[in-house]
Order: sequence, then structure tokens, then C-alpha cells
Amino acid sequence: MTYTSPGRAPNRACARFLKHLRQGRSVRAAADAAGVPRSSLYKWRQTLPEFAAAWRAVPGRRVPPARPPRAPALPAEWIEIPGQGRRHISTVRTGGP
Repeated sequence: MTYTSPGRAPNRACARFLKHLRQGRSVRAAADAAGVPRSSLYKWRQTLPEFAAAWRAVPGRRVPPARPPRAPALPAEWIEIPGQGRRHISTVRTGGP
């Protein structure tokens, strides 16, 4: 199995992968047939909108929509203190005697 070299334009590799995927192969089998590591495919799906759209358009494939990154929410009783991390409100001192 030959892999595409890192840093090169993945256009041909994406096209080969999509061709095999449209033939009904699994992602693993299509990646192997195209000679592309699956990790590269998933990275390209996150960074190349055209590739992600083409992957989603393959009939019979379930590809989750791209998720925007979100910051983890802290419960109301927790706060973030710079340099100290997350602290529960009951353990935070306010500077009183």
C-alpha cells in the first residue's frame, strides 16, 4: 500500500478515495484502495469544505456535520481562577479576615 506524501495537495487522493467510497466500500476499504491513511482523510474532511461536502454527498454514507469547537461549560457553582484552575465557589477566599 502506498501513501501520499504529507504536505502535498490531496486532490488526487481525495478523488480516488471518493471513487472507491461511491462503489460501496467502507471508509477503511476505500482508504486502503486509494492508498491514503484514514487519519489524513479525517483531517482533510475537517479542513477542506469541498471534500467534506463531497463525502457527505455519497449515497448511503452517514457523515456527521462539522461541529464548531466549543468551550467546556462550567457549572454555576464553579469558577475559573487564572493560575489556579477551576475552583468550587465554597473554596474561594474573598480576602476577608
